[in-house]
Amino acid sequence: MALALGLPGVAADPGKTGLTFLKLDQGARAAGMGGAFTSVANDASATYWNPAGCAGGEGGEVLLSQARWFQDISIENIAVVQSTPDQGFGLSFTALHTSEMELRDSDGAYLGHFRFFDFAVQGTYARRLTQRLTGGLSAKALYEKIDEETALGFAADLGVVFHPPVKGLRIGACVQHLGTEMKFIDESFDLPLTVRAGLAYRVHVPFVADDIIAAFDVQKPRSEDVKTHAGVELGVGGRLALRFGYRSGYDNQNVSVGVGLPVDRYRFDYAYVPFYSDLGDTHRISFGIRL
Repeated sequence: MALALGLPGVAADPGKTGLTFLKLDQGARAAGMGGAFTSVANDASATYWNPAGCAGGEGGEVLLSQARWFQDISIENIAVVQSTPDQGFGLSFTALHTSEMELRDSDGAYLGHFRFFDFAVQGTYARRLTQRLTGGLSAKALYEKIDEETALGFAADLGVVFHPPVKGLRIGACVQHLGTEMKFIDESFDLPLTVRAGLAYRVHVPFVADDIIAAFDVQKPRSEDVKTHAGVELGVGGRLALRFGYRSGYDNQNVSVGVGLPVDRYRFDYAYVPFYSDLGDTHRISFGIRL
């Protein structure tokens, strides 16, 4: 399980939590904004960032996301949301996998090759509770396989979005990966329970941009220090979105940039997230279709 617990700047310390892929950002839009997305999420990626964001829209969306990590690690996600102003339903599938890797014993002796695979399937429901408050709940099944060994578990996310009496302001909070211990072979481990809270402010600036969104998040993962995220998105002419983000509290990453290209009911997003280590940088892409 060392691989899953060793992603720099993302993973927890070995032996404290498992299924670290649950903490990897989903969606290139959010990645470009530095992960400051708890209160922004209003598309299909809300199934990951804040289930409450699945309500409040009109119609549906399919979002396909892919992230290429170092050491031939890839993570793919497909999320589908159907939303009305009063409620929303979502379904998502996430998989992390690697190419074949060398298997060695504690003395470094070569034993062959193995593959690593994580999978999560999640259902989401969100509902407007009051005129200003929306709540959401996600339930998910989790699966991990390393070589021939497997582990199975279940978890839930709880989120809220609040619209204060200030035009353009949203406040969001979410508790992710609430679940019991999982067991892999003879080793038990906790899920990476994470608490997020943030706010976002959207303002229209004539002659400069369509809308500017500024967002800020605070995040506390289990067994880790508090982390902060800040991001900005600038819409230009209804045909382009420019994004900038900054994270603090991580050893190997801070800045990120991204771009979005909406065309009719389609949207393409890209984010570049450099890592300050010898492992390399990461690239995120997403493709969304409004139904």
